[in-house]
This record gives sequence, structure tokens and C-alpha cells, in this order.
Amino acid sequence: GAIVNLSQAINVSQGVNGNGANVTQNAGSTVNIGTSLNMSGNAATGGTSFYTVLGTLTIDDDLNAGAAFAATFSLIGDSATVSVGRAVNAKAKSTFEFELNATGVSSIDAVGALTVDDGAKLVIDGSAYAGGNTDITLFDAASMTGSFAASDITVTGLGVKGTGWTLTQGTNGDVVLGVIPEPAAVTLVALTGLSFLFIKRRLTR
Repeated sequence: GAIVNLSQAINVSQGVNGNGANVTQNAGSTVNIGTSLNMSGNAATGGTSFYTVLGTLTIDDDLNAGAAFAATFSLIGDSATVSVGRAVNAKAKSTFEFELNATGVSSIDAVGALTVDDGAKLVIDGSAYAGGNTDITLFDAASMTGSFAASDITVTGLGVKGTGWTLTQGTNGDVVLGVIPEPAAVTLVALTGLSFLFIKRRLTR
């Protein structure tokens, strides 16, 4: 995959046709940013800017999103890697999206703090997840200031909060998604195991 080394700060903001900028980093690609990644929308029209990661992204300093205008940072699947040398700053107009594949999604790892301002949004799509009961770390930071409000958290594809999923924020700077298999799925696995055992016993008689 392609490797891009950038020594200056990268500003993902104003795009064309009234939209913000839209950057997609494909699987297998590597982008190294020597200072900070700053994300904001289109100042003239308010259009949202997007940065989507399926490859490897390394930011030496800060990841700043949504300070003045809307910005969405997305992480897709568990093959992506995002490493931040200093802090992650989720400003009031930021959205952080995590899209699980069949086995989960990677985390945003920060050497410094994760700061979440009021209004920052967290979106989780578990529609493609096919695994079992597990904890998936979304943010792994040294510490955490603020948190994503319940009204600013959207989770799809994992059932109902409390029975299908849980979210823990702030423990050692981490944000962790707990996935709880639906009872029907657990029952199906159990029945499959019993059926296999029954067939095996019949064959050995």
C-alpha cells in the first residue's frame, strides 16, 4: 500500500460545492503526520468534513476535530490503526464513528489525554459484527476529561443498551464498548453444540 509522510500539520476543512473536505485512507495505506491533524467543516456553508481510516494513521501531535464547524472522524474494521502522539480533542461539533466488521473495530490510541466537549458525538455501527461476548476498546488514552453524553451516543446493530451492549467511559482514559450476544444467538450456539454431541454419540455406537 501507499506510504505518505507529511511533516506539517494537516487541515481537513473547506471542500467544494458547499461541502467540507472528504478524505478516505484505504486499507493497506500508511499516512504519517508530523504534527497535528486538524478537522473542521466548511466555514462558508457549514458543510461537514470527513476523514475515514481503513489503513494506518500516525499523528505525532494532536487529533483535533470539530472546533468551529462539523467534522467526522471514522474508523472502520479491526485492521485499521490510529496512533496519536499527544491528545485527542473531541470538540463540540465533532463526531467519532466506529464501524465494526465481523470481528470488531480498532481503537484510537493516544499517548496523552482524551478530551470530550459537550456536544461531541459518538456513533457505533455493529451491524456487521458476528462475534460473541467481548469488550472492544474504542479510545485508549492516558486520561479522559469530559464524556460523551447519552443523548450524543448512537449505537446500531447491537440491540438494546444494557442487554445488547454497554459503554464504559473514563476508566484509565479508555472508552470501552461491551458487546453482549443476544439470547437467541447464545441459544443457537448451545443447540448447535448439543446437536453435534448427539450425532457424535450415535456414530460411536
